[in-house]
Amino acid sequence: MALDSIWLGIAFALGYVFKRINLPPMLGFLLSGFVLNATNAEHSELLEGIADIGVLLLLYTIGLKINIKTLAEKAIFGGTLLSTSISVVVSFGFIWLISLVGLPLFTDLTLAQISIIAFALSFSSTVFVIKILEERGNLNSSEGKAAVGILVIQDILAVLFITIASKKVPSPYALLLLLLPFLRPLLLRILKKSGHGEMLTLFGFLMALVGAELFELVGLKPDLGALIFGIIISNNEKSNELAKNLLHFKDFFLIAFFLGIGFNGIPTIDTVVAAVIISVLLWAKPLIYHFSFTRFSFPSHSSFFASVSLTNYSEFALIVAAFATKAGLITSDWVLVIALIISISFIVSSLLNGRAHLLFEKYKEHINKWGSSKEENEEIIRVDISKREVLIIGMGTVGTNIYDQLNKVYPNKIVGLDSDPKRIHLHEKSVRNVALHDATDIKFWDSIPPNQIHTVVLALPDFQNNIFAIKRLISLDRSIDIYATARYSDEVEMLRDAGAQHVFTLFEEVGKGMANEILRKSNNTLEFEIGAN
Repeated sequence: MALDSIWLGIAFALGYVFKRINLPPMLGFLLSGFVLNATNAEHSELLEGIADIGVLLLLYTIGLKINIKTLAEKAIFGGTLLSTSISVVVSFGFIWLISLVGLPLFTDLTLAQISIIAFALSFSSTVFVIKILEERGNLNSSEGKAAVGILVIQDILAVLFITIASKKVPSPYALLLLLLPFLRPLLLRILKKSGHGEMLTLFGFLMALVGAELFELVGLKPDLGALIFGIIISNNEKSNELAKNLLHFKDFFLIAFFLGIGFNGIPTIDTVVAAVIISVLLWAKPLIYHFSFTRFSFPSHSSFFASVSLTNYSEFALIVAAFATKAGLITSDWVLVIALIISISFIVSSLLNGRAHLLFEKYKEHINKWGSSKEENEEIIRVDISKREVLIIGMGTVGTNIYDQLNKVYPNKIVGLDSDPKRIHLHEKSVRNVALHDATDIKFWDSIPPNQIHTVVLALPDFQNNIFAIKRLISLDRSIDIYATARYSDEVEMLRDAGAQHVFTLFEEVGKGMANEILRKSNNTLEFEIGAN
């Protein structure tokens, strides 16, 4: 048990360092694994067990948010098959050319081995991409749904490969799993009756583990079982609550997963050189994804951001490589090489995603040439923005409440923006003026007269998106009052420094608002002052 506290402590320390330099803490967790491995530290079965549960919870929560109709869309299903095929061909050709040079680890590769490595490198990281989308608050946007859809189909392809490579034939009883969707009404009823506390959390863990064990029992991949059980009860208000409830549990258990990658071996000069060389291929990933998406008329703007989020290599590549090693198809050195490639890709992807909006603005003319920007613009601007004076960016719970309150005083003077099409439809039913758009896109502001919008309220769920939007607004050099929302007190000064004139801390304002309502109901003339921090 003492050793478990040591690896947790090292993971926290390095994760904290990476967070302080604006890189994902998971990179610190990866490095922790290499550090512990270099010191010959032995990890207990607890680490492996936690890692396995982390992956199961990840796939289960992905399943909770999946819409089957989305996976069947041509841009997602067709885009996955096309991008995977192109990626395998490009990776195969690149590695084959390197093998002709005579570098260590490459010279003895056969065409079959190159094919396996190329296939393993065609996936993007489910863990990493979901984390990026969650942090951005774009998981339910069109690009978020497209990225998740591709990841799910890739995971299924990986499972099929592993099943074939292990030469393990599923049990005939596996056909009974086709009856699982008929359990949806019963499971949703139980879910609804589980409440909001520990019983809801326990139900989530139970379903993920039952799905995994049931699929393993009939000779299928446990991870696939967790994913399917999540899909069965997806697209429900209660399933969304369950996904949020499991979020921090999933994050903790995945720490062990990243630590486990580092325990695959100690890097050598040869493995590091091989990893760095192959990592050059990473820059082809966004081009391949963007090309594939836009071949199926997916809007170029959404395609770009989905492609950038997918610019990394997958932890499933390790699983594929491990199975190939056990089957004697590739040498164990390549498991470590792929672990290093994944680590490098996470660093590059973090830097790239942090600058995605800036890159789009700089290269948007070239990006739009690959797709149909006209089709996208027709979808985006769907409400009349003339004579509107107040703009609310981010129409979630906070943005909606602000909209409704302001609309009582300034009727028909407000317009909201959001990047989630599903949320837009809900607002349309409630007769709110809300448009589907990314407000950080300069095209939107070009369509609005300079003196029309005088007040902007930023209610985006992601802090970094709020910062970027403020900088975009400041760069327009217009006379605009910027109001921003913050979840935590340490974000207030950063939002002010970026240029927001008024910043409100959500939890403090809730307390003040409730206190004022209590005083008003009791006919007390005294009110707490509600204002910017």
